[in-house]
Amino acid sequence: MKGVFFLLTVAASWPLLSRTAEAQKLPLTAPVPEPVLAPVARPAAPVRTVNVLIVALDDETTIPQSVPSGDGPPLTAAPPIAPDIPLTAITPARFNGMIPEWRAYAAKKPKPTPTPDARFFAIPAPPSTAPLVSGGRNSPPAQVGGGVNPLDNMPPVPLPLPPRSFTPTGRAMLAALPLAHALTALGYADVQATAPDGGPITRALGERRLPLSTLATLRDSLKSLQGATKLPEALRKTSINVATKRAANAAAAVGQATGYRAVVALYVGSFADGTSPYAVVLGDSANETGEPLLWSETAANEAAARETGATSGAALLNKSLEMWPAAPASLRPLADVHIERARAAGTAGNLDVVRDEVTRALALDSSRTDAYILLGDFLAPTDLIGAAAAYKRAVDLNSKDGKTYEKMAVAYANAPTPDWTRTLEAGKKALAAGTDTASLRIAMARAYFGRADVFRRNVNLGYRADDAEAEAQIQLDRALQLSPDNPDALRLLARSLMSSGRVTEAVQTLDRVMPLFPKDIDLQGQYAQALMSLGDRKEATFSAYSKLWKLSANTTPQVDPVSYAALVEGFDEHVFALGKSARLLSDGVATGSIARESAFLQLARLKEDMSDAEDTISTLIVPTGFSATAATARQFAATLMNQALEAHQTFLDTGQVLYRGRAAELYRQAVAQLNMARNAK
Repeated sequence: MKGVFFLLTVAASWPLLSRTAEAQKLPLTAPVPEPVLAPVARPAAPVRTVNVLIVALDDETTIPQSVPSGDGPPLTAAPPIAPDIPLTAITPARFNGMIPEWRAYAAKKPKPTPTPDARFFAIPAPPSTAPLVSGGRNSPPAQVGGGVNPLDNMPPVPLPLPPRSFTPTGRAMLAALPLAHALTALGYADVQATAPDGGPITRALGERRLPLSTLATLRDSLKSLQGATKLPEALRKTSINVATKRAANAAAAVGQATGYRAVVALYVGSFADGTSPYAVVLGDSANETGEPLLWSETAANEAAARETGATSGAALLNKSLEMWPAAPASLRPLADVHIERARAAGTAGNLDVVRDEVTRALALDSSRTDAYILLGDFLAPTDLIGAAAAYKRAVDLNSKDGKTYEKMAVAYANAPTPDWTRTLEAGKKALAAGTDTASLRIAMARAYFGRADVFRRNVNLGYRADDAEAEAQIQLDRALQLSPDNPDALRLLARSLMSSGRVTEAVQTLDRVMPLFPKDIDLQGQYAQALMSLGDRKEATFSAYSKLWKLSANTTPQVDPVSYAALVEGFDEHVFALGKSARLLSDGVATGSIARESAFLQLARLKEDMSDAEDTISTLIVPTGFSATAATARQFAATLMNQALEAHQTFLDTGQVLYRGRAAELYRQAVAQLNMARNAK
């Protein structure tokens, strides 16, 4: 008790003693507190700035074959990318003598337990050990699970969901998921595993940022890379380089379209003999470089091989990613490279490569209006609707580009199924932007004429047809003012003149246009109908219909009786004129007034016309009520006149007068047959 009291006394007087000791500077000894063990500072996992997209590809992978329709440029499956695309940073030296690297290549470290991340897969909750129960709040107790009564507040049983189709997960996707976790554990904050039909890639396809051919190219290249390891050493290196180049280029395209710099293209072979082979190409989409990684995992079963394979793959990928340079400040120079490749492919006529390269350029720099315009220009000769869609994307980015609005209007107007409304919308915007050309005015005139036709076919809108034609005439007059000899404008002018009953002026206009478009079927038909309506140029009418049926490959032409009468009369005049022209050529050569070479060329053209006339009259169906004798006589006259021209040709070729006389006799007999046909009842 005495000792206790002493301690209490000392404790109570300790502050005073302390102050006294401090004043006198006397040494004092105080109780030393128990030392506390400081926590050891563990280094935090480094935060990786490179985002990683793992694309799982194997034989079970579904490669999309189409993309949703929309206003974007159409994308179709194209051939694989050619292996001559320049690519750098392929490092085959990473292989030990071109032998696949094994798991021992990567330094093994204890694999930390990853934090569950809903981006990859959810860890399922352990199964409940509670007994099964049934019934609800108001249900009578039921003895189940060893005599345990159901809970009174049990929630109602949910309705069963409708069944849905289920596609088994492929080997590559099963391996990609633990690989994504392993990379996350190494500090990579943005890691996503996907299949070709997964969200990031399907969105890129639907938004026209990824060529359809890329995914098939990527999978085929990885399969080739896997197979190259089994080739003889003399072929192995070249095969690996080629496969890596194609795969890295495709992986870069995927990364550019999805916004990921690192793309891990993963292919996993089948698990056989306790081994699972891995083929990976790591692509850098910011620099369009890539390198291959090959290794194998030996394990008791495929699930264990996937776990160890993820650790090996993460270590190998991390080693490469740590050596990557910083991404370029701007991707526009890389987009310029793809634009130039697109131009070169367009010059070579490879539209599929043009489409893919333009898509790559737009994935890198979506503000490139020149890329959309370039694609539209290359699509225009074969796909006007696709071209119009590309031009629309360009003007969506630059609403003041009148020239592109003009191209869009022309494309809509000239498409196989014209869109008159969009033609006029684009045309008006082009005019508002200061663009006024003959081609634009012609497109707008066609649109107004087309609207007039639509209005006339609708009983309730017929009153608007005249107004539409008046607008069309205004546009056409402006086009002819800008370009008086424009053949398309003259063609439209002829249509306008025909519809207004000014047939003579329409034929005169078409006379100017026809030599410019000798193989235009629609124009030839318009010309033939105009001549038939005119009525006083029967020979020209027959010639026009003969050319029309030849262009359209019509082997059984048939017309109404009135037109037939006009055509056979034109045939008579045509055959007579051809024979007379051939005789004048022979006479000119005989007298020396025409050069033999010139006469020979002219006669060849006459003979071609005569052969066409003979074919036409032989196949033209004779309407009921016309003499069959007259038809036979005309066919015989055509044969005789053709022989006469051959005799003239032989005379010009040999100079023998005998053939000239024979030609004259055949000509006389042909004319006699024509007169017989004209007099037949």
